[in-house]
Amino acid sequence: MNFPKPLRASRVGARALLLLVAVQGISACASGPRPENTVTRFLHAFNDKDMNVMLTCVDPRQERLFRGTFHLIERFTGFPVEDVLDVVPGLAQLVPQQQMDDVRFSDVRFVDRRVEAGEAEVTVSMTVEERRHGISSSTPATVRFSLQYFEEDGWRIVGADAP
Repeated sequence: MNFPKPLRASRVGARALLLLVAVQGISACASGPRPENTVTRFLHAFNDKDMNVMLTCVDPRQERLFRGTFHLIERFTGFPVEDVLDVVPGLAQLVPQQQMDDVRFSDVRFVDRRVEAGEAEVTVSMTVEERRHGISSSTPATVRFSLQYFEEDGWRIVGADAP
């Protein structure tokens, strides 16, 4: 169907306006990152042995301390520590007699969540899978993560304990 040009332009404008309203409505409903997201990202990074991602989940002061230490080691040795950390799990596979202990978290379930004034406690129930010298074992565990909201960095883990 051919519409006169002014009517086509107004329909295009109306569609653009509807899209804009929908996008603003969706973003207004979004609550942003939650403390649980940080805990999940940390546990996934731990399982993947990804030190860089784990560091982005902890207190920014601790992250800066670790990264500063890495840079000092790099200056003295000439080797980028973060690159070496990425290679370590691969090196372990080259020497099968010297298998490293491996710990992984699975069956992660959020049991409780409390958020108040920029601080949060997130309790997680999970299975700790451990492998020592080729023997695997699984143990149920409950961990309470303490988090703090940092204006520039979002939710970060500042502590953990067994409730």
